[in-house]
Amino acid sequence: LGSGVITSITANGEVDGNSNIGGLVGLASGKLTFKNINLIETLKGNSILGGLVAHSAYQVSAENIFSSSSITGQNTIGGLFGQLNILDTQNFTVKSCILKNLTLTGTDNIGGLIGHINCLTISEYFTTPENYLLDTTISGNITANNNVGSLIGYLNTQSISLSYRQEKNITKSHTTNIQIMNNLS
Repeated sequence: LGSGVITSITANGEVDGNSNIGGLVGLASGKLTFKNINLIETLKGNSILGGLVAHSAYQVSAENIFSSSSITGQNTIGGLFGQLNILDTQNFTVKSCILKNLTLTGTDNIGGLIGHINCLTISEYFTTPENYLLDTTISGNITANNNVGSLIGYLNTQSISLSYRQEKNITKSHTTNIQIMNNLS
């Protein structure tokens, strides 16, 4: 799948396969935006499974996504995204999403939001969660052996680019609500 906006879809069912198993998209290579999506699914496979997208390269954003999925595989499993390959952390945003009663089962690289991220540069943008993760709730159970995280199972990067600057008289006009509730077994 290339670039575009995918909106107002409900997916309910079971998907079985070997790799790149996504609740909506298996493999995406362009700039994608997902809005107003409801997912109640069971996904089964070997590697790279994601509740919304299995494997995405370049840029992706998700807004107003509801998912209550059960995902079982070996490695690289994420509640929304199995694997992201992005140039910079600014190429990723999640806003107003509810991942409820997730059941993620695998061995390696398992994350409540993302299983595995390959990112060329981690910038300051990523050090402030309200830049990329807004009003999102993740709840459920994760069962895995290695590289397990409530948000991200495994983060791989070549460069971290952070700088310090002092700013005065800044007023934020929004509230960020991030809740992470899970049992790690």
